[in-house]
Formats: sequence, C-alpha cells, structure tokens
Amino acid sequence: EELYFIGGGFVDEQGDKAVFGCRGSVTGPARNGDADAVSMSFSGNRGDVHCRAEELSREPAPSLPGGFILGEHLYFTGEDQIVGRGILVRGSRGEVVGLGLEPDSLAMRFSNKVLFSGNHPVNIA
Repeated sequence: EELYFIGGGFVDEQGDKAVFGCRGSVTGPARNGDADAVSMSFSGNRGDVHCRAEELSREPAPSLPGGFILGEHLYFTGEDQIVGRGILVRGSRGEVVGLGLEPDSLAMRFSNKVLFSGNHPVNIA
C-alpha cells in the first residue's frame, strides 16, 4: 500500500529519511515489533524506515498551518523548557519539518537536535 508521510521528518542512523509529504510503500510490520508502526520504503533510501501509524496518511499531506513552508527557519519565542532530552531556549532557531501533534501546530527541529511539536509562538526568521 502507498501512503504519505505526514510526521515531523527524520534521518535514521543509516542516513535513510522520511520527509513531510513524501510518498512511500509499506513493506511490512515494524522490525522492532511496535504494533502501531510499519516499515516504509521511500525513494532515495537504501533501506526501510520505521514509521508510526499517526505519521502516515492515505491522502496527500495537507498544507502546513499558518502558511509556513517546509524547511522555513523560525525562532522560538516561548519560555525556556525541557523537551525530551534537550532544552528549548527562547530565541532558538529551528526548521519547520512538518505538522505538529497538536491541532494547528508545527513540528520543528532545532540545532541542538530538539524536535518540538506544539503550537507555542514562533516568529518568522
């Protein structure tokens, strides 16, 4: 089955990637046994990548909220906070990598490898 990747985008340890809006083919269940994920083959990758069900759609990827575009650089203007294993600091420059997990939000990747998905304020760079 062919599906569209609508997640935040990533590059794995082998350099294979999933980019917001790209179309790929399901190759089987996730190799790590995650029942809520599948292995996907995307053009240009050497191997399959692991994608969660909520990162995939049968429909083409929607437009990003707020008129932002994939790859656009923005600055975080919210309060400093811990996100995953990193710290997101006010004024940090990030790149739009897809839809966020919350309604009308963006997924952003920051230089310190923090992947943020939320609808906190950002300013256009």
